[in-house]
Amino acid sequence: MTNTIKKNIELLNEKNITVFWSTVSVLSILTVAYFILVFSVFSIGITREEINNKTEAMSTEIEQMEFTYISAQNAITPDSAQDKGFLAVKDVQYLSRVPQITSLTLR
Repeated sequence: MTNTIKKNIELLNEKNITVFWSTVSVLSILTVAYFILVFSVFSIGITREEINNKTEAMSTEIEQMEFTYISAQNAITPDSAQDKGFLAVKDVQYLSRVPQITSLTLR
């Protein structure tokens, strides 16, 4: 009877050790995965903030360029155009493309 009890205790100890190390392995894998995911969330947040800052800077630069363009466009007068070599036209002529064949038929 005591031999059976000893064998059962040894089997339980072996099973407990296996279960313990399996649990420790799974928990360590999950902990590493957790820290990797937390790091990725922080890096995504930092990257998003950098992109927002770059977008704001580019938007400001585009606004300045548009203002410069509009100012230059408003500075053009007929006199300044003639100084650059443009001539006033008496008869305005508009060019248009010759229309292609509008209908197709099968032969």
